Amino acid sequence: LCFSLNTTATTIQEYTKSCPIGGATYTHFYLTSSTTFGMRLDLKPLGTFYTDVEPLPVCANGFIDYQDSYTETELTKLEELINSTEYQSLRSDNTDYFMLAKIVEHMGAPKLNIGWAYLEASWEAENKRSRKKYLQYLNLAIDNFNAAVDTGDQEVDFTYRLLLVEL
Repeated sequence: LCFSLNTTATTIQEYTKSCPIGGATYTHFYLTSSTTFGMRLDLKPLGTFYTDVEPLPVCANGFIDYQDSYTETELTKLEELINSTEYQSLRSDNTDYFMLAKIVEHMGAPKLNIGWAYLEASWEAENKRSRKKYLQYLNLAIDNFNAAVDTGDQEVDFTYRLLLVEL
């Protein structure tokens, strides 16, 4: 019984996939299970390895493969962003979740989705001990959550309003 209290249930599975943009093959380690012990007031999970920010599938060209499938129109729009010098220059100094936020922002996602990606980017920056990036990403999350509230987004509920107060 005493030993079972210390066990963790984090399991990771590796898979190889072809990048939708450029076609290069990449390997991703997918979190299949984990143990959480609670949650902070900013909704960051607390628990075992990888429970705070799940690793994202990143292609060699920096594309975050965030969906199971894409339309031709989406791929064209994404390719335009990924191949831009601005996007490529942002890669070296920012986290994967920040890059995901840039992608979903470019694709016209709802402000809540963009805000959530920036919030996860702040957790990722916090884990890397980058206070400057942590604050930058957190402010971007707050801006997007506030924009969702201001536009009367139907998805904004008590959780997001409480999260805004906490942030």
